[in-house]
Amino acid sequence: MSKSTRHHPAIYYEIKVKCGHKDHVVYRRYSEFRTLLDDLRRNPPHSSLSERDFLSQVHIPPKTCFFSKVDDEFLDNRQEELEIFMESILKRPNYGTHPAICDFLRLDKFQKAVN
Repeated sequence: MSKSTRHHPAIYYEIKVKCGHKDHVVYRRYSEFRTLLDDLRRNPPHSSLSERDFLSQVHIPPKTCFFSKVDDEFLDNRQEELEIFMESILKRPNYGTHPAICDFLRLDKFQKAVN
């Protein structure tokens, strides 16, 4: 994940996805990371207690108040925490092929472009 990109009033986070020798970029808002975590908690790759335990402990940065000041330091910290979130999820077995992850990273479009 690289430096946050500002478009309009919203903040998008740039995610560089690498698959073999190919790569592509996806832009996601903070709310989409939160939705991803909610989707994984509702439907984990494994329904075992350890996976549910893991997902209950996964940390994602807190939301901001609509009127809160968002400065570069805040964005840098949030970006770092979102990177840690994604790395912890993707290191787990079977998460990289989970439909919510594939959709979030747009892997289906990436695979079409590769073929």
